[in-house]
Amino acid sequence: MRATASAVVSSVRASNGKSGRAEIAAEVARQILRDAERREREQRRPLYELRAAAHARQVDELLDALVAIVRDQVALDEQARSAGCPMDAGIFVALPDRVEEWRARQKALGRL
Repeated sequence: MRATASAVVSSVRASNGKSGRAEIAAEVARQILRDAERREREQRRPLYELRAAAHARQVDELLDALVAIVRDQVALDEQARSAGCPMDAGIFVALPDRVEEWRARQKALGRL
């Protein structure tokens, strides 16, 4: 369908598009082409969504391990601070909250 619509548009352009019928045919061909491209995108979308869901599940599993490590790091930082040897948990402190926000977004999208 797409190749046919492109061919019609090309043939109309080749005839300089002077006649009213040719312009109408060209517009119909362009609309057919737009519709075909839209349908192609709609057909591909579920495939991409399946892949995105698979990736989200993989990331989710890895995040569980990462969050556990981060919680250990934060606990170590608290212990070190109370012993007078402060460490920098810095970036790690906010990670569990960010993970929960990410999971909520993925669940809302139906990926988890």
